[in-house]
Amino acid sequence: MSTFRAPRRLLLLGLLVAATAWGSAASAATIPVTTTGDELVVNGLCSVREAIRAANLDVAQDSCPAGSAVAQDVIRIPAGTYILGLGPAGDDVGTRGDLDVLGSVSLFGVGQRRTIIDGGALDRVFEIHGGPFVAMARLTIRNGLASAGGGMQIGGSANVLLDRVTIRSNTADDGGGVLVLSSGSLSVGHSVIRDNTARGLGGEGGGILLSNLSHVSLAQATVSGNIAAGAIPSAGGGISSFGTLDVIQSKIQANTASNGGGGGIFSGGTATIRQSTVSGNVAALDGGGLSSMSPLTVVNSTFAGNTADLGRGAFQQRGRPGASQLNGLAERRNRGPGGRARELESSRHGSREELDPGQEHVGRRFSRLLRNDRLAESEPDPEHDRVHGRLADGHRRTRSAAGRAGAERRLRPDAPAVAGESRVRRRISLHEDR
Repeated sequence: MSTFRAPRRLLLLGLLVAATAWGSAASAATIPVTTTGDELVVNGLCSVREAIRAANLDVAQDSCPAGSAVAQDVIRIPAGTYILGLGPAGDDVGTRGDLDVLGSVSLFGVGQRRTIIDGGALDRVFEIHGGPFVAMARLTIRNGLASAGGGMQIGGSANVLLDRVTIRSNTADDGGGVLVLSSGSLSVGHSVIRDNTARGLGGEGGGILLSNLSHVSLAQATVSGNIAAGAIPSAGGGISSFGTLDVIQSKIQANTASNGGGGGIFSGGTATIRQSTVSGNVAALDGGGLSSMSPLTVVNSTFAGNTADLGRGAFQQRGRPGASQLNGLAERRNRGPGGRARELESSRHGSREELDPGQEHVGRRFSRLLRNDRLAESEPDPEHDRVHGRLADGHRRTRSAAGRAGAERRLRPDAPAVAGESRVRRRISLHEDR
């Protein structure tokens, strides 16, 4: 377990320490936000928009001090709801519409329920341009509306780190929560991406959409309640990836691809899933939990209660996926016309084997849900604990109900299936900030 856990924690820790150290150097600027209003006027106050422009331009904006040209600026955003209101959308310099980030900066709130950046359905909330390093911590991004990347769009070679960030209730044609373009990179730790919608004609990636050169890493994150709702087959209710996806010690739960495959995850690139749970997801086509057309590594993970209307419930590989590594997998009560995946033993140390199209390999060893580890310098976040507590309690209750139903069917083979057994997603919910 520790052979990969420590490097992953050190990666996230190192990125945040680097951002903090760079931002706290003598030559860096600290820019305090002093108003919840969305404004660009001279009134002695500093709005979030003005603070970001001060960091972008290295020029003072109203009462916001100038950013630094040689170090990463820090923008501190106190408790409050900051609703974007300067329209119309469409500008890329941050004077109206979304908040355009053009240089390296750290944005620190004071808690996911206390610091809320609200797009007001005016535009997406954040757009990251070019190749900066951007860190965000302890805040919520919500109510963005755009053609792509409702909550956030990451372009160029930008590297974005999110720690204790909630991205929720955003809408876009593609990438309802986050769109990662070009060679952009997104690292998500201890964060929640939920209740976002991709509703365009294709409508891919309700929570996150990755392009073919991009990279997304999730560590101890939750992706839940997102929907890919395109009119034509639309893949990836939670995540649609054509790049490189790493999911470690995370939960992909209760997402829906309403007219396509991969209710939890669709992978057309390279995907690695370790010590994670993929549960309660629904797909109209194949792969209720995961649908993959490419090399796939799944280690010590659980697929539970996923449903596919036309394909396999747990996960499905099709096409010519190449060599895939599957070790220590568990499948529980997934449903689909393709039938339940057959179980087979897999080596404790893993094995590489070629998968036939549409074949599922499932090991007998079940993964354990791990406790949340914290980044060393992050302050306690009670609402994060409540989210995962409710989720775990709900999951345990559902598993108990499903187990009783299964036992009854074993005693009475003619007994009908119980709806709760095949629809775990209806009992799994995240409400960390109602």
